[in-house]
Amino acid sequence: MKAKSLILFVIVLNLFTLNFSYARIDSLMKLGGNLIMLHKYNDAANVFGEVLAKDPDHPDALFNKSLCHFYVYEYDSALVLLNHLEKVTLNIPDVFNLRGMTYVYLKDTTKAMADFNKAIQIDKKFSEAYANRGALLNDQGKTEQAYKDLSYALSFDSSNSKLLLEHGKAAYKKGKYSESIRDFTLLLSQGSASGELFQRRGDAFYKNKNYVEAIDDYSKVLYINPLDLVILNNRAFAYESIGDSSQAKVDRQMIQEILYAQSLSVDSTKFALYSTPDSIFTIMLPINFNQFFKTDKDSTIAYYMVDPVNTDNFRIGMKIIVNKYEGIRSNTASSEDMLEDWRQKRDAIMLTDVFRNDILTRRSKLYRDYPSYLTQIIFQKDVKSEPVMHFEYAIAYGMHLVEIYINFPFSMYSYYNQIFEKSLDSFNIKTLGLF
Repeated sequence: MKAKSLILFVIVLNLFTLNFSYARIDSLMKLGGNLIMLHKYNDAANVFGEVLAKDPDHPDALFNKSLCHFYVYEYDSALVLLNHLEKVTLNIPDVFNLRGMTYVYLKDTTKAMADFNKAIQIDKKFSEAYANRGALLNDQGKTEQAYKDLSYALSFDSSNSKLLLEHGKAAYKKGKYSESIRDFTLLLSQGSASGELFQRRGDAFYKNKNYVEAIDDYSKVLYINPLDLVILNNRAFAYESIGDSSQAKVDRQMIQEILYAQSLSVDSTKFALYSTPDSIFTIMLPINFNQFFKTDKDSTIAYYMVDPVNTDNFRIGMKIIVNKYEGIRSNTASSEDMLEDWRQKRDAIMLTDVFRNDILTRRSKLYRDYPSYLTQIIFQKDVKSEPVMHFEYAIAYGMHLVEIYINFPFSMYSYYNQIFEKSLDSFNIKTLGLF
């Protein structure tokens, strides 16, 4: 009797332990899946590792852990797990597809192609494997095979983003520009907007002689990166194709300025110390700057420009306004309040009826220990005008307000951004009482 009770107890205990183990594994698998959804791949890999410690051949844990390693660029670790998974499972197309992608990043294209072929052999409608094989064929210059693969895959998965991208690329190479435009347009409608995608569609529009549409797409790329030499050159050709030689000239002038700015060295630029007639401040600027002053009872305005002095519209230069006793006139309680009042007024006049007027950065750039704001803005009146870099720097010097405004064409950003940062660092108030 006692023996029977003992056997029964052991059997029940073993069953309970087994059920508990399965429940624990199921819980860990769900947790790992949630962590993947949150893009916490390292944490997810650790969770799946716990499952594999209990069951080294658990297929889902092996696959998901390899996927986590893949997402964090640990391709060798992913490959070890996938090789083991191939032995544990039979003919699972996802395993071969993921291993094929792993081989791509390990630069073993022969094994990658073999795995994509195997995945497609198992599942003739596995669109992702077709997309990956098509992408590999595209990269290998096998456009005809890539186009055939990708066209077939699109026939049963017409909204797959990777398929659309690769098919659009292959169609472009084959001279099927209308198809390429269709693919890239559908991708953009899915929210996949990027500079690269607008460039690809712009190129297809240009080849298809849709020059106005090409200009529009190239302009979108330049909104993202105004210094893209290739796109500026492409847009210049597109402008010429619609007979707008003057705008083509503007784009080519920007190219020349970008290259010229890149050839200049701040270290080899000669600076001079500039001041005002009343010696309120000094500032270091390149020696080729012209200067002009306006002074009245409550303010001093100084202009420093490369071009002949035009205080209404200067292309490259600096305007400094010293507003004496601004805090008293505006009835602000502190220098911090005066500065905040200035910032709000500047933001209130931000233009909206222009192509772009975007704040790139806003930060405190301390002048000694006085409150300050430095705002950097990229401004462009319309799509055809040149983008301009604009600095707005204000210092609350006691109850006085010093405003510094800087303009230069964005095409010369690589040079003048450093020049004016150096100038601002040299700015020194000399004879303005704190009050």
